Amino acid sequence: MRIYLSEDAYLFIEYYPDWTNGEYTLIAEKEFFSRWRKRTEFDNKDQAYTDFDVSSTAYFAAIENGDKKEQKYSREDIEKAALWLIRYDEVDYIKELLSNPHDETEYWAARFFHDVIPELAEAMAQTLVDNCDKPVIAANAKRLLAQWRKNKQEKDSTTIR
Repeated sequence: MRIYLSEDAYLFIEYYPDWTNGEYTLIAEKEFFSRWRKRTEFDNKDQAYTDFDVSSTAYFAAIENGDKKEQKYSREDIEKAALWLIRYDEVDYIKELLSNPHDETEYWAARFFHDVIPELAEAMAQTLVDNCDKPVIAANAKRLLAQWRKNKQEKDSTTIR
């Protein structure tokens, strides 16, 4: 049996609701992620913000390492945090993520919060295209902008005047 070990495992141990009385057991990787995926709530907006930021960086690190599983898990965590921030209308935190010092976080913030603050998301994506020194992020941001423009053109062409 392989035991899962990650720098982010502390989040699971710290926030998972079933840990009691300091009694812990080792679990397999599959069981770890099965339990982790069930977690959909955060204690507060700071926790959601931190998860979004940490998972954004982890996602692009996983791309560099070629770790498909970590990409999948990081993306799930990013999405959960984004949905939580949207559900609780944490617009100030969303704006902070869109101006985060990490290019990785700014990319995911632009992607997930475009429907909330489209102008700011588009401006951030354009900034990443123009100024980001990480080719993978710049290329993804360029694709985002192209998709948004295409969607806008399709919407404009179907609008009844």
